[in-house]
Amino acid sequence: MLRLLDNAIALGFERRMPRWLDASVEPGKGECMKTVERRDVPDESREVGTEEARGAGNRPQRGATAVIGLTGGIACGKSTVADVFRARGVRVIDADLVAREVTMPGEPALDALVRAFGQDILLADGTLDRKGLGAKVFGDPAAVAKLNAITHPAILARTGKRLADAQREGLGWVVYEAALILENRAEAGLSGLVVVMCPPEMQRQRLIARNGFTPEEAERRIATQTSDEVRRAKATWLIENDGDRDQLVERAHRLVDTLIDRYGEPGIRV
Repeated sequence: MLRLLDNAIALGFERRMPRWLDASVEPGKGECMKTVERRDVPDESREVGTEEARGAGNRPQRGATAVIGLTGGIACGKSTVADVFRARGVRVIDADLVAREVTMPGEPALDALVRAFGQDILLADGTLDRKGLGAKVFGDPAAVAKLNAITHPAILARTGKRLADAQREGLGWVVYEAALILENRAEAGLSGLVVVMCPPEMQRQRLIARNGFTPEEAERRIATQTSDEVRRAKATWLIENDGDRDQLVERAHRLVDTLIDRYGEPGIRV
């Protein structure tokens, strides 16, 4: 199962402008905007398909670690849900954070990026200027492909190690948090998928307030992502984020309870 997930991730890294280059988004930070209530999990399961049809989350083979994906549209509250998982003791593997780790000073991937794109992609302190590099490759498929060819092996190796560590430690389940799971077609390697969604107008307003986007920029960013219809169809568990933050946190806790019922307490050896 871990190999299947790795292969799915590998396919996706060839296609998309990496989200970790977005300097306005910090990994592991919860949304501070107005966020959300979701419907109870049984109702959501019926909305996205019956438990039999959707699997309601696949049980791993005995001794295997289940990997639950967590994704959602930009500014929809995914990071807040991830923070709830962490607070409950669930191990969360943050794809954006892994990508930034492998491009820190001293990492081979950063040296390779400098050779490929020039010394001016570095800030004065020697760290990667993510915004500057993003500007260099944006809209240039060949440059994006070069960027991904350099960073992808390091990201994949680091992610694979985190998953292998969880397996070796005997964890019953972990969460893999990534913005582009569906865009990268990585859902096939997961035991189940949590999708966080919010109404389009609320999403636009958050992008304008949080990221400083113009309305046109917000629209363009949303348009590049997977549609809500696809997200609904692919979700095993769906969180509709259309209320306030306290409601989102409460509903996220309920979802953790549901996952514990199915996969066991976080940190319990299988």
